[in-house]
Amino acid sequence: MRHRWLILSGVFCLLQFCGIASAKIMTSVKLREYCQLVGIPDSQITSSQIDDAEKCLFYVAGVVDGYSVASGTSRICLPKDGSVTYTQMALIVSKYLNDHPEILNNDPEYLILDALYKAFPCPLKPPPK
Repeated sequence: MRHRWLILSGVFCLLQFCGIASAKIMTSVKLREYCQLVGIPDSQITSSQIDDAEKCLFYVAGVVDGYSVASGTSRICLPKDGSVTYTQMALIVSKYLNDHPEILNNDPEYLILDALYKAFPCPLKPPPK
């Protein structure tokens, strides 16, 4: 199952960063719309809405995984026990986007990272003595 997530995350990252036909695949407004559907039981939404919720999950997973692989030092410190799921991260992103509509003109990948940084900042290291 983890292997499937990694492959799908990689595909979404590749599509996002390669910019197929110079088209923007995801906007922050679309991401907010899709992420609002995460966490709603499948029995209460349509199959199209389930697909949209999955778009949010895959996009957030792709950005998080891509950032953790590409970044030598991270400003986001998720719990090391792996207790935070992609669903929880998507819910954090959804709340952040709903709370800050004034920044929806920014790229969604940066807003995802900003939301997670605010939720999981790394502790400050004491200055060397």
